[in-house]
Amino acid sequence: MSDVSFQTLTSIPSPQLRADMLEMWQRNTELGAAIGARPGDPRSRYEELLAGHEREMAEGRGWLYVMYEAGTEQLLGFAWWILGIPEGNPAHIATIKRLQVSPDFHGRGLGRLLMDHLHSDEVLNGLGEGVDFLHLQFRAGLGLGHLYARYGYEMNVRWDMIRRNDDGSYDGWLEMVRRRDGKPMPEPRW
Repeated sequence: MSDVSFQTLTSIPSPQLRADMLEMWQRNTELGAAIGARPGDPRSRYEELLAGHEREMAEGRGWLYVMYEAGTEQLLGFAWWILGIPEGNPAHIATIKRLQVSPDFHGRGLGRLLMDHLHSDEVLNGLGEGVDFLHLQFRAGLGLGHLYARYGYEMNVRWDMIRRNDDGSYDGWLEMVRRRDGKPMPEPRW
């Protein structure tokens, strides 16, 4: 499917879009996606996460990118760029949050189209001149690192991102980062 349109939002303009986003988010989580909630979480968990992103948008630190099927305006996917990282708000880093595609359209290349849009000059320029680095986090083992590497992201390892679950298993959360201008990352200072 290549007939899509995108919209950049600084608030969620309608109850219908809000309901569609929450429903997609919960369905994706129940299918195993790691996007801020766990399977079985109540709808209120998603509403809480959404409210946090709405605050970031109201503060001028976040932008919502919505992907629709052209002509029908059916919601196909969405993601946020948020200034800062989960551990703080350095204005020189922007983080992709809650990237997802409708489960009804998985496997059709829409995740790539959404990533293409999020990394377009138009969108990156809208983040502001002070943003030098782009950042994202994801759960290991889902194959997503290969997709993100195609967009220039490199591994940024943090051991505190390995979480022990109640059943004794572990989830590895990975971070990847890249320079906004596409140049090589700065050499680490040991």
